[in-house]
Amino acid sequence: MIKRLLFLFITTSLLISCSSDKKDPISKSDPNLPDDRYESWLTFTYNDIKIYYPEGHPLEGKINDMVKIYNSIQNQSCRFLRIDVPQDTLRIFFYTGFGQGTEMTGKEYPFGTNNAVHFWIPSYYGPSYIQYLLPKWQAKEPRYKFLKHGLISMLDFSGKNWHYYTDSLVKTTKFIPLEELAYDTTVNSNTERKQSA
Repeated sequence: MIKRLLFLFITTSLLISCSSDKKDPISKSDPNLPDDRYESWLTFTYNDIKIYYPEGHPLEGKINDMVKIYNSIQNQSCRFLRIDVPQDTLRIFFYTGFGQGTEMTGKEYPFGTNNAVHFWIPSYYGPSYIQYLLPKWQAKEPRYKFLKHGLISMLDFSGKNWHYYTDSLVKTTKFIPLEELAYDTTVNSNTERKQSA
């Protein structure tokens, strides 16, 4: 009797955990597709996160882990910015790598828009997500680029301790004071990591 109850409990648990996510072909009428090149892609849905990816993606088996990472990033970033987690579905277009991502988007690095994240490896999850999130935090883009790129750098979830890094810049006299940065609107986080930090 106990074995039968244990078997039923385990089976039910597995069914519940499997039902929370699913892998499906994209609906041809999906209005969220950037263009018709994505129509053959698959989707993986988990709660309010939907990942679009091409069939045979080399990291297809890791998409469940990726969703959990994005879920954590959402919660931490929104807590940092003191906003509620957006209620709309987070759509992530997950390219096979740098070549496909650049070819299909025309962008050199993963990026976020106000309605989707376009991501490929190798890259950190945070920068493109923060690009997606910033318009939900403030309706207007920050006036000074260093603030926008600084937030993207600080919330990149690379594991880098930016407070320690900044302290080391102070000690080596490479630190750039905030007052000086306030006049600089040209900072680009891809090339000027020290200024962004």
